Amino acid sequence: MPISQQFDDSYYAQVYGDYFRQNSPRKLRFYRQLLLSHMTASESPRVLDLGCAFGLFLAALPERFRKFGVDASSYALGGAAERVPEGSFAAADCGDPPLVSRFDAIAALDVLEHIPAVEHTLEFVGRSLTPGGIFLVVVPVYDGPMGPIIRTLDRDPTHVHKRSRAWWLELISRKFEVTFWTGIFRYLAGGRFYLHLPTRALRQVAPAIAIVGKLR
Repeated sequence: MPISQQFDDSYYAQVYGDYFRQNSPRKLRFYRQLLLSHMTASESPRVLDLGCAFGLFLAALPERFRKFGVDASSYALGGAAERVPEGSFAAADCGDPPLVSRFDAIAALDVLEHIPAVEHTLEFVGRSLTPGGIFLVVVPVYDGPMGPIIRTLDRDPTHVHKRSRAWWLELISRKFEVTFWTGIFRYLAGGRFYLHLPTRALRQVAPAIAIVGKLR
């Protein structure tokens, strides 16, 4: 099956149920603040969102940002182009984006776990960031006391990396300086209320983590 067909409308309906409720304004504000607090000040920074889907994260960024998105889903990109008309979007495999450009920051929010050759993607990120550029990563993790629960609740057949937080931190640190990481508790309760609770105190047991890496 072509990768674009793996992430069509039926994928979002079956795996997420309500994608937009699971990407609440509170969650997007947290991602935005993580990025802004670690980026070097710039008048008009260039930001690439790998796996941008419907463009919600890009839409949450300040207007002064130059916004770029890549996603394998043409279906989702149609929504991204409407939501972020000033953005530039490409339908492509996020594991090997056909881009030759430089960005001040690259985000991969719940994306890397879908990419088989994830090391190749990190090579792309490394050569595409400006010196001192920021790599923002969010991934689910399957270790710790909640690991078995997360595996049971995970309904996404495209998750090819069901790894521990130590595995992801070691992988990112090969090319980037990990300047910050935190745990995230998140859950859609009853199909209506979405919990999104970042925590450094419980980052060793949280079911997801956010990592900020800086290009060395």
